[in-house]
Amino acid sequence: MNTILAISFSCLLLILAANAQQRHQPSDSPPVTITVTQPAGPSVFFAANGNDNNPCSQTAPCQTLAKASLFTYQPGATINFRGGDTFLGEFHLARLQVPSGGDPNNPIIIQSYGGGRATIASNQDGVNGVNLGPKNWAMLIDCTSGVTVRDLNVSANGHYVQYGIIVQNTCGTRVLQQDYAQQQAAGMIHNIIVQRVDVSGFTLHGPAPYDNGAQIMIAGFAEVVNRGTCGPIDNVQILDSKVHGDTISSESFDGISTKHCNNLWNITFRGNEAYYLGGIAGVGGGNGLFMQGVTNGLMEHNHAHHLMYNLTQVECGGPYAIWAYDPHTSNITIQFNEVDHVGPSTWPNGSCDFGAYDFDDGVTNSTIQYNYSHDNAGPAVLNYGSASNNTIRYNISVNDGFRGGNRGTAIDLNPNGTPSGPNYIYNNTVIGPYARASFSAYSYGPGTLFKNNIFINTALDPAGNWMGSSPLPGSAGNLTVSNNIYFTTVPNPPAIKFCIGGGCSDFATWQGAGWETNSLVANPQLTNNSGTPADITWDPTQHTGPQPQPSYQQLLPGSPALGAGVSIPNNGGRDYYGNAVPATGAVNIGAFQ
Repeated sequence: MNTILAISFSCLLLILAANAQQRHQPSDSPPVTITVTQPAGPSVFFAANGNDNNPCSQTAPCQTLAKASLFTYQPGATINFRGGDTFLGEFHLARLQVPSGGDPNNPIIIQSYGGGRATIASNQDGVNGVNLGPKNWAMLIDCTSGVTVRDLNVSANGHYVQYGIIVQNTCGTRVLQQDYAQQQAAGMIHNIIVQRVDVSGFTLHGPAPYDNGAQIMIAGFAEVVNRGTCGPIDNVQILDSKVHGDTISSESFDGISTKHCNNLWNITFRGNEAYYLGGIAGVGGGNGLFMQGVTNGLMEHNHAHHLMYNLTQVECGGPYAIWAYDPHTSNITIQFNEVDHVGPSTWPNGSCDFGAYDFDDGVTNSTIQYNYSHDNAGPAVLNYGSASNNTIRYNISVNDGFRGGNRGTAIDLNPNGTPSGPNYIYNNTVIGPYARASFSAYSYGPGTLFKNNIFINTALDPAGNWMGSSPLPGSAGNLTVSNNIYFTTVPNPPAIKFCIGGGCSDFATWQGAGWETNSLVANPQLTNNSGTPADITWDPTQHTGPQPQPSYQQLLPGSPALGAGVSIPNNGGRDYYGNAVPATGAVNIGAFQ
């Protein structure tokens, strides 16, 4: 290293140390002090009553996040914070701390020790730039492969801090082609695991209309250091964690989210709970789990609830609780999740989202299956824009879309564009006051089908009607609708109506015109047609639920839905409850086989 570089490197270390020390406020506990300048070994320890002159061993721990951020670490190192203690400020693990760039197969582990969880807590507000910001964080993982963060609490601590934990890669370079081999050669980082953490309170310091915040962010488009760098990232797993605000009206922004330059690969969100993310009125937020720019994504066994409470008309176009977005997003699976009690405290005028699950704006080759949703203001499922080659199957929806408007439907197939291929919606069970599907577009990809679904209306609409699923004029050429069942629990109801282009007809006329075939208006005889009680209890971290709940959507003997469905190729092999689904021959209508 030449003299100028050595001086520059030393100055940078001093600046980082001074900044981090300024953020730290030490504990009042009696200090344990042994003077040392280097860590005692590959494992370093920190406690609120430690001292940064100590050797950072378990018997003589150091004290501050500033000290932790100044060491250099080798693969396999552990960074340990004493359970029950609070460490104020921010922590970063980047190329300065890991000169080797890390080892995907020998992770650096950041964790609590000694029983209970340590808390990393922010201690100052950030300052916004123009329409952005404040671009600060509690924990930053940058440029480093092989990192595990586990068993910690991470808190904004009442301050305006944009990101709780953020993963980015400012050491990689952008590759325009969404090609794994090319991006691997461009400095891709691999294998970051975040497990059993509790991250809360992170948000924007609004107004910042062109930005967002998150409890956990995977930033293929770097956000907080060297913003705009597009280093590729592979295999990030967020597991068994809680992301949340303090109350339902908390202005905490998003839960677990991504930003991208078409450079995120193999991302998993499993066993997490997202709640009390109220968002900011006039700005946005409130998304539970969100992927964009991801190839091969999995969101399973998560529970997202009580989101979007503060949102208004400004934020109508989104958000959703668990969803994927962008034409550079593909091979996403959303399965075995529960979403409930999503939506604003006051419903805005007109058509809004605020729903459970969504493939949006060009997502392709993806699947929403085996999910439960209930009591959400917006739809259970939306497939929007040019999203195509997607499958929506074996989901159960109760009392979704209850706020009405033209999003007052449980399933909304709304290509506001030209899909490149078909979509497949089949074997879903829907119960509620707006238990119907909306085909809200004039064109669909050839081969689009809507089959084997059960719709049970529990109330009449404001005009005193109950409605079947309806397409817009001109859309039926590529859309096959068949083998569905419609029913209402309302006593002495009027006849069901099916409407298209402003005109409505009865069921016989509807089927006679060829809009729908082999469907029934009949009681499907579920164990409980009312859909109540809708609330269930399960533990996402066990990776087994929400099944077998809710159990009352199963079919009784003698149900007209038994054997009345049509077989669908590549049907997934199982129903919502795990029962086998035959590949050929007669199948049941609805989510139960």
